[in-house]
Amino acid sequence: MKQAYKMALRAAAVLAGLCTVIIAAAVTFPFLYPFYAAAFLAYFLNPSVNLLAGRFRLPRSLAAAFMLILLLLAAASALLYILAETASGIKYLASVFPFYLKHFLIYVNSFFTSHVVPFGDKLTELFNALEEGHKQTILSNLQSAGENMILQAGNWISRLLNALPLYLSYMPGLTSTFFITLMATFFISKDWYKLVGYLRKKIPQPLSARFHTVAEEMKKAFSGLIKAQFYLIILTIFMSYIGLLILRIPHSLTIALLIGLMDLIPFVGSGIIFLPWIAYLLLSGGSRLASGLGTLFLLVMITRQLMEPKLMSQSAGVAPLPALIAIFAGYRIFGIGGLFAGPLFIVLLNALYRAGVFQSVWLYISGKNPK
Repeated sequence: MKQAYKMALRAAAVLAGLCTVIIAAAVTFPFLYPFYAAAFLAYFLNPSVNLLAGRFRLPRSLAAAFMLILLLLAAASALLYILAETASGIKYLASVFPFYLKHFLIYVNSFFTSHVVPFGDKLTELFNALEEGHKQTILSNLQSAGENMILQAGNWISRLLNALPLYLSYMPGLTSTFFITLMATFFISKDWYKLVGYLRKKIPQPLSARFHTVAEEMKKAFSGLIKAQFYLIILTIFMSYIGLLILRIPHSLTIALLIGLMDLIPFVGSGIIFLPWIAYLLLSGGSRLASGLGTLFLLVMITRQLMEPKLMSQSAGVAPLPALIAIFAGYRIFGIGGLFAGPLFIVLLNALYRAGVFQSVWLYISGKNPK
């Protein structure tokens, strides 16, 4: 009985400590998130900074600045390339849009003439055969539905126009946050080992060692997760590019890159590009090209579904079923952001398990000395 009471007290202490950490993180996050992001970025840049500072004998401040500049140049180059390809794609769409619009309108006119008009005539006959009271009820309901649709459309446009100034007002804050994050990343990276040494002096050695192990496991898991997604995106881009070349689609590389980018979105993925495209081709009479795109879409989806579990298990150490459960639960709890937060939470739990944190906590609760 006494042992059970002590175990309950230790379990309550662990729970209270966990709640304190979670509450502290939630309270401080809105004020300190640029510095959290900077610490995370500096941690992943640290091996490259160490390489420049060690092998090339550069001062650590210069090595940290060089890596940040290199990262910014890479991001800017990617953004400029995307903008250039987008402009080229828009120019191409502007040149071919009238042709496709003409064929689409011809198809709509033919469909309207052959199907909608006869159906409308039948409805008119049925309507004329009704009693006057029923006619008035139907007309009243149709008028009410039309007014409601117009009201809803007006409300949607009004909300959109009201939201634009709000989103634009975020730009100064986002810009300042961006530069603060860059500066904080530079200073944290420059003084990385000074900060680590200071924390090690303040934190007890067993806890410090456990934290280091968790950090290393997290680094391996996140690196593996990023690597797995990178391989999957490259595979999607390659297959899409080859398939689009075979189908003789103009700007195949740009479209394949866009498909690879959309592949990052959970659940929908590359379907956000393929499905509307295939639907449009079917409606406009391009059934041959639609069947080719449908076959390509199925090949891309099947290959990704076959490769993803293996890559995720090998690279990130996360089984497919827990990852799927985490994605669904994250979406239900946090919305769109939960699609990304869920898998990250699973990666964190997996890292804690591999680092032996759960075993140490249980040993503490049961009254044994954790190693």
